[in-house]
Amino acid sequence: RVHYADAGSLEQRRAPPATVYFVAFPNFDNGKDLQRLRRNYFVVSVKSYERSGYSIPVYTMRRKPPRAAAIAPYLQRMASGTMQNPASGLRGRPRTAP
Repeated sequence: RVHYADAGSLEQRRAPPATVYFVAFPNFDNGKDLQRLRRNYFVVSVKSYERSGYSIPVYTMRRKPPRAAAIAPYLQRMASGTMQNPASGLRGRPRTAP
């Protein structure tokens, strides 16, 4: 079963789909919607369908991992002490709030 949703409605969902298909229709400005989707999805493949002189690309997109999951390995290395804190090598006096 196919459901239509625009980029804005996907961003507002509590549980956005893991895979979406973006159909880039001819004679439409698809750039803004595709750019908006790329904030939360990456392009897996693009397949072009042709008929009667028209070509319609269909982008298969997968949801990116949440930002917290993306930085988790970095935080684990920091916590375990296997990675030096970049701020520890700074020189000068610490700034204080006015």
